[in-house]
Amino acid sequence: MNRQLNRTLHQLMRGKNPLSILVLAGLLAFAYWLEPPTPRRGQDEHAAARGRYEGRCIRVLDGDTIDVRADSGEEFRLRLLGVDCMETHNEEKLAEQARRLGRTTEQVRRLGERGRDRTRALLLRQAIAWEVPEGTPLFDPYDRMLAYVERDGEDVGELLLREGLAELRRDPHPRSVRYRGSAAPLAW
Repeated sequence: MNRQLNRTLHQLMRGKNPLSILVLAGLLAFAYWLEPPTPRRGQDEHAAARGRYEGRCIRVLDGDTIDVRADSGEEFRLRLLGVDCMETHNEEKLAEQARRLGRTTEQVRRLGERGRDRTRALLLRQAIAWEVPEGTPLFDPYDRMLAYVERDGEDVGELLLREGLAELRRDPHPRSVRYRGSAAPLAW
């Protein structure tokens, strides 16, 4: 029995048995199927997520962060692309914004609260659309999807800039020139 097993293993290892070729081909095909495709150089690995979506705003966390439910039923946390509202919770970021802008932390917090309240009034429980454009990161460091958000065809980020409730972010994005032209001084 041992001699027969050794002979069979020897044949399989040398590839003389047609069954071994089929088994090997099957294993290779299975391994290839398990391996996720590697994006080619210059290919956007998140291309399927790019585009325009519709749904409802189900929660406003602050002036530039909202939770949405797409018409498909999926839920996402979105960060308004290209704008930055003042901080309301994170004391470290609040202090940094106050230092950078030459204001007190209370002034910065109040402006952040006004931005949050305006975003809430505009979006909460409303039908909205959001666009995840080409040429920008898909997510920020906090795993929020970066998107332009519109209500009734109006760009909410641009509106917050016009009203002085947000400042421009320095990250490049497709609407950065338009946003620069819309930005008013912060409405302290």
